[in-house]
Formats: sequence, C-alpha cells, structure tokens
Amino acid sequence: MKMPKHLNKFMPQGGMPGMMQQLEQSMQKMQEEENKLLDERVVIEKQFLKITLDGQSNVKEVKILEEDLANIDVEILEDIIKSAFQNGIEKTKELKESKMKGIMPNVPGL
Repeated sequence: MKMPKHLNKFMPQGGMPGMMQQLEQSMQKMQEEENKLLDERVVIEKQFLKITLDGQSNVKEVKILEEDLANIDVEILEDIIKSAFQNGIEKTKELKESKMKGIMPNVPGL
C-alpha cells in the first residue's frame, strides 16, 4: 500500500520499516528507564512519619520518627499516613514522567 504524498512529511527516514525500528528502539529505552526507576527513591516526611518509595511507587520503608504516639488522635494519624503516601505516589508519577519524556518518537496518532 502506497502512502499518500501529503503524509510523507510525517514518515521518518526509511519509511514504514524505519518508523517501526524507531518505535522498537523507543520501547526498549522505555523498558530500560522503567527498570532504572526501581533503583530511584522518593522520601516523604510528614511530622513523625517517613516513607520511602521506589520510582515505581513500591513502598520500600516506613519509619515512625517519634516514639510516643499515645497522645496523637487516631484520625489525625490516619490522615497523616494517607497524605504521606499520596504525596509519595504523586512524586513517583512525576519522576516517571520526567524520565519517559522525549523517549517516544514524534509519530502522529501515538
């Protein structure tokens, strides 16, 4: 099947095979970056709590920084923990997006 001439400007050098090769290379780079994210660490500290996640949002460590929690209201404790994890997940998403940005070729429709 022949490509209409007006679409040739979107086709990378090498035509369709070249585009497929470029896409394969980009996917391989993405996989490499995904693997590297497992070694990245995001640390969130909120009051008495410190959590560490890897770049894929997997929890690696949870530490209580204060030994006397008896005076803390349970609802406040739950809110702090929830907030810390949410912040950690958001930061890992930002980290992942920054690592993946620019890897995929500029192909219309992708």
